[in-house]
Amino acid sequence: SPRVPESSHPNCRCRRIKAEILDEQLGAKLRMDLQYFAKPRNYDDVQKMIADGSISPEKFEERKKEFDKAFSKGAQTPLGKIVDGRDSYYHIIGRHDDQLFNDDGVQRIVDTLKNPAAVYETTDRRGTKGEMYVQNSSDDSLIVVTRNGRIVTAYEPDPRYLNKQKEGKRLY
Repeated sequence: SPRVPESSHPNCRCRRIKAEILDEQLGAKLRMDLQYFAKPRNYDDVQKMIADGSISPEKFEERKKEFDKAFSKGAQTPLGKIVDGRDSYYHIIGRHDDQLFNDDGVQRIVDTLKNPAAVYETTDRRGTKGEMYVQNSSDDSLIVVTRNGRIVTAYEPDPRYLNKQKEGKRLY
């Protein structure tokens, strides 16, 4: 590679290393990052569903693209903009495919965020706070949980659970 001119890189402490070493280091870091940030259980669940034929890979990719497109610029809610929460779609489909893996699943999530009947403060098992967007419809209610401007999950709640959650602090 060309030498960097002295003046453009003052006090440089860089050094050259073989590309194979760099690839090993980056590969190890990437594996570590994926283990730390990704939710492999959710990804694995979806892969098992594809392998056992309960969902088709083509249909999953189609729905995932639809989800990513819907949240590429974020969905404006009464409380702010919401974006995809690090492949939250894997969690939604891995746990709630019977409810949301259909032609109107992504649109139901977007509609719930944009026009909620109510928004409540919620807390998960570890005590982490989030927002629970509730959409009541004539058929089924839908809950979309967000945290720090990102989707965590979406599902149709059990009516008793929904009533219990509505006892919390109402944000909207």
